[in-house]
Amino acid sequence: MQNRFSNIKEAEEFLASVPQFAGGSTGFSCGSERARLLLEQTGHPEKELKIIHVAGSNGKGSVCALLDTALRSAGLRTGFFSSPHLKDIRERIRLSGELIPEDDFVNILNEVLRAEEAVRLKFPGFCAAYFEYFFIAALLYFNEQKADAVILETGLGGRLDATNACDNPVLSIITPVSLEHTQVLGDTIDQIAAEKAGIIKYGVPVVVMDTDKEALKVFRTYADKAESRLVIFEENSVSVNKITDANVDFSLHNSYYRNVTVTLPMPALYEAKNAGLALTALAVLAETESFKGISAACLAGKLPEIISGFASFEWPGRMQCIQTGVYVDGAHNPAGIRAFIESTAAFATGKKNVLLFAVSDDKDKSGMIRELCGSGLFSDIVVTAFSGARSAQADETARLFRDFGAAGVSVYGTVTEAYEKACEPPHDYVFCAGSLYLAGEIKCVKPGTVPLCQKG
Repeated sequence: MQNRFSNIKEAEEFLASVPQFAGGSTGFSCGSERARLLLEQTGHPEKELKIIHVAGSNGKGSVCALLDTALRSAGLRTGFFSSPHLKDIRERIRLSGELIPEDDFVNILNEVLRAEEAVRLKFPGFCAAYFEYFFIAALLYFNEQKADAVILETGLGGRLDATNACDNPVLSIITPVSLEHTQVLGDTIDQIAAEKAGIIKYGVPVVVMDTDKEALKVFRTYADKAESRLVIFEENSVSVNKITDANVDFSLHNSYYRNVTVTLPMPALYEAKNAGLALTALAVLAETESFKGISAACLAGKLPEIISGFASFEWPGRMQCIQTGVYVDGAHNPAGIRAFIESTAAFATGKKNVLLFAVSDDKDKSGMIRELCGSGLFSDIVVTAFSGARSAQADETARLFRDFGAAGVSVYGTVTEAYEKACEPPHDYVFCAGSLYLAGEIKCVKPGTVPLCQKG
């Protein structure tokens, strides 16, 4: 098969035409099955990589990004696979903090398509889903570039996710679990926790947070079955010293760290907990036999460099200050909204705050809006819809706000119009929340740019 793409534009156009879910793959209903076939066809690039596998409902992207920052600060060459992207599809595949170059992405995507065609000869009707093209491309690239450590963020759930085709991680991490994607993952915490726990592998240590007793019980059961060491990160091991509208300063005290002080450059209380979880995971990683050699050389004694790296940590769409007094947060479920509210209240209570809100139609819109209206933090609410079929209709979203007692609700047809309205004075702060897709479009609200509609 000849190369299908000669440049990034052709690759982008092809990917934009690919369904998010591969319903046409007869006999291969889940991402992990399809990914295993593609990995086999490409020579199992994952077998040569030291993989940290991260699942969860809230905070998994941040924990992955914090791990990437920490390992790079310690001198490691890292691969980082994440989703969704906000502006550029190459954001999903990063090597040592840099996006995969366009030419490399095109060449490797051609390789993935050749592998897909070879699999299709064996299994007629086989086709990969959108997410899987990126995932296989990422592993091929990280293997080619000889990454020291690779961080994989799951796409949806865990057990059936394409990333779970990797059977040889050095560490698994599960961030807090909440009700999400209930039509796919189940409608109870224990069902969703079981899907996330599907990433636990035999004999591989797993680090979890103690936020939910029901989920923790599930994690214990799965870890016991897999004979995996379960390390529980306790939320109360993080003590916030100070939060301003620019940063949060906290201390971490547990069996691995003794009152270590860390500063993160965003006013997000939840990121302090995520950083505590990431640091604890690093300590467990340093003890892991399959990571010996790398950890001994690059993690031991590198805590000052790691803390310094955290001081300049960047992760778009998480209480990110995009201009003076304007913040973007990708909270997209009730638990995420509660964390967003907790951070906002810590420095903006009593201020004149404007909320710009848009949400995916498949999310718990009522649950999120109930939390926002109950907070009493926002004097004006600007509602819009982001591009693409996944967005909830703005009028319906606005009706929910009014049903929950909100006053000062206005509706705008585009993100650009809504953003301009929200930023009109007078106000102290503007907060944009509800979806990472909204965050991605807001980052494009500048002359000469076109808002993008990203897939999961």
